[in-house]
Amino acid sequence: MPLPQPVDGAKGPYDAGYLPRFEMKFHPAEEPITEPVAKLGGDPIWLDEPCWPLSLAVRGDRRMIAWLGLAAEGEAEVVTSPMTLVEAYDGRTTEQRWDWVLSRLKVADIGKDEARQARRLLAKAKLHGHKYAIGAVLAVIARQQKGQVTVFTSDVDDLERLLPDTIVVKKV
Repeated sequence: MPLPQPVDGAKGPYDAGYLPRFEMKFHPAEEPITEPVAKLGGDPIWLDEPCWPLSLAVRGDRRMIAWLGLAAEGEAEVVTSPMTLVEAYDGRTTEQRWDWVLSRLKVADIGKDEARQARRLLAKAKLHGHKYAIGAVLAVIARQQKGQVTVFTSDVDDLERLLPDTIVVKKV
């Protein structure tokens, strides 16, 4: 089979990159698209990938950066758990970006007492397992804070079950 030739006057050993690729055709949808559809060999498509507030801040989300700015100015305190730091890491962010975000956070100390409290919250809400563990610890930390407390989360339902109505839970 002969090698394809460059088009439109492209010359040189790397010109194959300029060759036309598969033709892409778009067709109008016959009905409204209401959910993600797997394409390209069945790879999943996410409408929204899981986004934890700390992950958003590390990626430069303006809303979360604004909250961190308030913390840096002393107008708000942003507190998280060490487990949340581990959960939010995705490998796409530089160490310098992480250090900048962490410089604006207070990381709560977690020990046996907090673990007991988290376990009791889970038992009271009839929840268990690793799916709820980090949320339960975050709920314990939120309950320990003074003044008006807002918890930013991608999983509102679970945290609302673990927190009193006096603590605001906001979806990000």
